[in-house]
Amino acid sequence: MRLPLGFKFTGVCNKQEFHDRPNFDIYTNQVPCANVHHKDGTCIKEVEVRLRNIPVSYPCGYKKKENFVFKVKAYDTKFQLNGKTIYQVSVKENAYKAVTKHWPSYFSLVVYALDLKVILNGNHLRVRIADKFRGKLCGLCGDCGTDKFKLRNGTIVALPLFNRADGKAYRKNDFKPIGVDWMVQSDEFENEKCGVPNIVDNCTGAQKKKVADKGLCGIFKEYNNALQKCFDTMGGQAWSSRERHFTDCVYDLCEMEDPSKAVCGAVEAFAQECAAKGVLLNWRRPDFCPMNCGPNKVYRADASCQRECGSIPEKYDACDEEPAEGCVCKDGLYLLGDKCVPKCQCGCRVLDIHGNFITNLQPKQSAIMPGCAEKVECERKIDGTLAKKYIDFVIPPNSVCTDDTPPKILCARGYQKPANSKTCQRKPEDCKYGYTDTYGVCIQERQEKTAWQKATFTCSGLGGTLLYMDTAEKIKTAKKILKAQKWKSMYVTGQVKAISTHGFVTFKPVTSKSKEGSTQWANDHFYTAFLDKVSLISCLKGKVPEEGLILNVIADLDQDEVTFKAVPPTTSMNFVCEQL
Repeated sequence: MRLPLGFKFTGVCNKQEFHDRPNFDIYTNQVPCANVHHKDGTCIKEVEVRLRNIPVSYPCGYKKKENFVFKVKAYDTKFQLNGKTIYQVSVKENAYKAVTKHWPSYFSLVVYALDLKVILNGNHLRVRIADKFRGKLCGLCGDCGTDKFKLRNGTIVALPLFNRADGKAYRKNDFKPIGVDWMVQSDEFENEKCGVPNIVDNCTGAQKKKVADKGLCGIFKEYNNALQKCFDTMGGQAWSSRERHFTDCVYDLCEMEDPSKAVCGAVEAFAQECAAKGVLLNWRRPDFCPMNCGPNKVYRADASCQRECGSIPEKYDACDEEPAEGCVCKDGLYLLGDKCVPKCQCGCRVLDIHGNFITNLQPKQSAIMPGCAEKVECERKIDGTLAKKYIDFVIPPNSVCTDDTPPKILCARGYQKPANSKTCQRKPEDCKYGYTDTYGVCIQERQEKTAWQKATFTCSGLGGTLLYMDTAEKIKTAKKILKAQKWKSMYVTGQVKAISTHGFVTFKPVTSKSKEGSTQWANDHFYTAFLDKVSLISCLKGKVPEEGLILNVIADLDQDEVTFKAVPPTTSMNFVCEQL
């Protein structure tokens, strides 16, 4: 397998059945495994969890249903939530809790409304789903514990079982039609061709004998070792479980260039299965898959809900994270980023209005809050305690606020910060042929009115985009252009999705991070910090469907002020092109 593959791992089949009820889908992106000799195997690169209709409570008794998309890469220490990068933890009361840990790389998601738990430990994915979804799931995994599988069109496929030493099993190549059917193409690999070759056992007799050694896969057949406690809970299934894990281990390790390292992943996956059943295994040894934890940390077979700076002590009394091994801080120390420190060194823990972790600040340190409207400082009071102080913040001229956590202040498009300068200044380059310096921006004026798609096509052909709105200065430029041309409105960059909730319309960006930097992205992207300035054109009020509506943005001159309105893309409108 040499090309990246995406699969629907599991999720609800009938979206209509769950029309307005909480539901989910889980997708994985696969790539060729590292440390693999024959290159036939794939490993998880990224997991995407899509949550729909999740009830969320807000102050004053206000409730509404929201959709969330979590993306996390294998071995990463951060994740994305609705396109925003999150470090450590994100919690929305009674809705979800997402946690990442630094060592080992670990991601845990608990969704309370679904009774769903997702854990990605390295590149091992484990999903626990409530019994209420039995018979309602499909995908590459679909409904576990059945010999029938469902294709996209609803066709039920029953795969034949054959006898092997560890009991009945499926032939791996019989899964090929199911794998192909549930394959999906992600934006990142939209130009790639996907395929699933036949699975071939590349293992020679000599290789099988080598990896069957008790120091490798033979550990599953050994009695009275560190794994015995888990097998003891399986009753009559213990022998077949030993054989199954041994057989799968041999198959996987024969593909690996370094089996002595690869066996750690096989045993780790087994230990994770046991931990999910409440059986913790202390299986690592100094001479077998040691986990080197670093300063002030110790290994634990269950490292969930470890103490972090600024966290609430009561949460450890009722840990809702999936158990997983890892490194935790020694007693009396707290996790601060990837270090363990005494409580007195924790500093100020900064959260956003939803309870999501932003950063930890030491005394006299500061950070910008999401939205870049205020800054928070950590200060030491007279009595020695620490307190956070919030101060109004204004984005500097010709600068933009990023979606990072915490946000960064960067120069706007077409501007740069020269050495030894504190302000963003126009790049010292002339406007290209056909463009003229208009109010500090390289502009090419157009006199025709047209729909949004043709307007962007015209500007792209001229090496530019529609006027990109990302600063207060750009809004002033748009105002001057509208007045000079005697226009009421004109297209600017940006596609947005209008979403109506109980008659209240909000807007979300529709651009994909994977396309950032392309001309198409530059035309489609609307500056996130200005989304709250967008309103719906009057003819669409009360007409936004439940699934939402993709619209485009115009700058409208209303009572000598520029406002942003979302309009249908077929609207004929004036426009100018800005040099890209």
